[in-house]
Amino acid sequence: MLDPFLKILKKYIKPDFGIDFAFEEIRKNNGLSFLHRKIDNADLYFVTNIQDKHISMPINFRVHNKNVWNWNPYNGDITKLFEYSNSETGMKVPIDLQAWESTIIIFEEGDVTPHVNNSNISKIVEVSNNSVKAEANQNGSYFINIVNNINENFITTEISDVPSAFVINGNWSMTLESDHFKKVEKELSYLTSWSNEADTKYFSGTGKYDIAFKLRDEYVSNDIKLELDLGKLGNIGEVEINGKSAGTIWMKGQKSDITYLVKKGNNQLTVYVTNTNINRVSSFKEIVPVPENLVDKYGEAMTTTSLPREFGFEPLPPSGLIGPVTINPIKMVKIHY
Repeated sequence: MLDPFLKILKKYIKPDFGIDFAFEEIRKNNGLSFLHRKIDNADLYFVTNIQDKHISMPINFRVHNKNVWNWNPYNGDITKLFEYSNSETGMKVPIDLQAWESTIIIFEEGDVTPHVNNSNISKIVEVSNNSVKAEANQNGSYFINIVNNINENFITTEISDVPSAFVINGNWSMTLESDHFKKVEKELSYLTSWSNEADTKYFSGTGKYDIAFKLRDEYVSNDIKLELDLGKLGNIGEVEINGKSAGTIWMKGQKSDITYLVKKGNNQLTVYVTNTNINRVSSFKEIVPVPENLVDKYGEAMTTTSLPREFGFEPLPPSGLIGPVTINPIKMVKIHY
């Protein structure tokens, strides 16, 4: 039971970071956390999704009448956010985070600019005095409620020319090789975990996947953005499209922007996948000697009557590229009002 002083505080001082659980049809927050710092006249919130599932919901921040920015801690991108709503208790900003993902939200003083109060489109990119730039990841009917000073404009639009997701499948070429594992080369008609196959179960290292795919004209357009989704991955994937780097996938739900790397017609996808060392260690039957070049640092291997629990470890975690691998088109639209 709260003492009277805490009850009074709770009544008159609203939460610094709040979720409308009733509106979101959830009972409690199992893993959304934050840190709040004030820097001069700016409010900085470091928001973290510390759970193994995607989360997407509006969050109320205890700030008022400020411009909103997003600082991406993974690539350094800084973008202004144009979708939020004001209330007596603060500013409500939609937050979308994959499992274990973090972001930085900045509230700064400045001239009030037009913004979107509410919408059902995938992403609001920019709002001006007479138009809205947005992204749609599927066809359908969309609404956007725009606030410009004290005026509101409710607009609707139909989007019908977003291509469907493109699934990359067919004949994959896979090569696994390391200093501790005999080379394995396979042609795969479908993707599966290394841990599921007898000849690749104990491989730890980096494997290479290659596949050719063909894109139709509608996927390569000035108003279409393309994101590559590797699906299930164990554990880290380095992506190349047509011999050029498309980045590294190391977080669950992370995607690669391949818009400017693909072309109409024939393309080549290469993925280098690195797993953890548990697969190799689980195959050990006895203590292995310390490599000669490391003896001075770590000493000789110890003799023991009991083997580490990692020897024979089961079940092994998923390893390699498991997929499905898809290219997701996103339509960039400009709507006038």
